[in-house]
Amino acid sequence: MDNKEESIKKLLLGASAIRNKWNDDVFDKTGERFNLFEILGLTSNETKTHSAFIGELLKPNALHGEGTRFLDLFLKEINFCEFDSGTAKVEIEKHIGLIPGDYEYGGRVDIFISDQKNNAILIENKIYAGDQHKQLYRYYKYCTGKTKKNNFKIIYLNIYGTPPSRDSTEGNDYTLKEGINFQILSYKENIINWLKACREKTESKPIVKEAINHYIILIKNLTGQSNLKKMEKEIENLLFASEENFKAAKSIKALFDRAEQELDSKFELEIKEQGGLTNEIKWGQFLIIFQLAQDGKVFYFSFSIKTSERESIDNTSIQFQRLVQIINEIDNNFKNDVSNLGWKDADTVKKISELSENIKFDLFRPQYRKDFVEELLNEGRAYWIEFENKIKNLD
Repeated sequence: MDNKEESIKKLLLGASAIRNKWNDDVFDKTGERFNLFEILGLTSNETKTHSAFIGELLKPNALHGEGTRFLDLFLKEINFCEFDSGTAKVEIEKHIGLIPGDYEYGGRVDIFISDQKNNAILIENKIYAGDQHKQLYRYYKYCTGKTKKNNFKIIYLNIYGTPPSRDSTEGNDYTLKEGINFQILSYKENIINWLKACREKTESKPIVKEAINHYIILIKNLTGQSNLKKMEKEIENLLFASEENFKAAKSIKALFDRAEQELDSKFELEIKEQGGLTNEIKWGQFLIIFQLAQDGKVFYFSFSIKTSERESIDNTSIQFQRLVQIINEIDNNFKNDVSNLGWKDADTVKKISELSENIKFDLFRPQYRKDFVEELLNEGRAYWIEFENKIKNLD
């Protein structure tokens, strides 16, 4: 065995040892790999995910039914005893005026909380976005200018509690100072602490509790505190432990990429071995053909009509509209164009590369791959059988 092979073997053994330590039982017991925010692709959207969810918890009249309880816990976290939670109003993306050329006023506040005693909390929520020019400075001028607030807190919230840039805090009149003009909160500590406190108060409302649980897991993933992230960090540390390990990792990645490409070929071969899927039927002087087809690596089903000599014709012709309607009755996702009476991407699998990692790993096993292809072919067969039954009623 040469040095390169030895290095790859050692790295694989080391990574395997880490995975065994963090075995599937650890993740299955917590269920932390099943996270609705990640499944829906909503992990880092500041407005639609984070501001929306935090704002909803803070609203006293929200559907969680806890009144001011979550807001009161937040006020405790930021030490704002003067605020009257009983008259609180929560606004997302609060407009505080147009921004002029000198950037001295205006903007939108991610989360704006006010009460009837003229107190306010302005939260600037940062996940990955950078600071805007004079952003916190503009918020401060809003609270001290014509709309002067009795008591207010400007919160700079971000993942790890890093300070804002000077560009955000400095304006023409003054420069804001942390602890005096604004307060920094982190998702890693402050928001997780607050969410845990909220979760403890929802024992009688399992749906609300689980929603908070999912959000806590999302935050832990973003801040590297989940078990999954801890395992990934250990493997990352292993890769950077030596130049030898790093080179071995690069070789493994190249081999893995080649294996994924080979999987496409194995899948296509399995389709051929199972006979593929092509059906046809005569319709007057024409031939209707149905098949499982591929465009590059994309699998789709196609109904097309050709001459009896199999020459291509315009499938959008008005004389074929009843056929198009029948196909749409089967599934209205079929699309009509010049070459197809109807075509649609397969529901079972559109593209191998878009499948989840777990399914792709399973597809390397011959029997699983065979069963998966059978499911794909059965999807197509069902379309054809229904089409055949419907077309029998046509003249």
